[in-house]
Amino acid sequence: MSKKLRSSKTKRHRSAVAKAQPNSTSSPSTIITTNKQQLPESNTSYIQSQNAQYQYLRHELRQIGILAGAIVLILVLLSFILG
Repeated sequence: MSKKLRSSKTKRHRSAVAKAQPNSTSSPSTIITTNKQQLPESNTSYIQSQNAQYQYLRHELRQIGILAGAIVLILVLLSFILG
């Protein structure tokens, strides 16, 4: 029974992909390029304002990741020493 479900899912997926790509000769890079050109100006200004608002976030996430990695390393070392 599960094989029937999988085959019907793949058929639905293939038909959805075929409907999404009306021209089989167009490459994915041209589709992506045309989609980028169709973005409204308000959307790009919103993205730019969000980037400016959260510019500190990448640095803080990096610090949190380093701290978390150090804590995990200390816990692993303590488990070998004390265990």
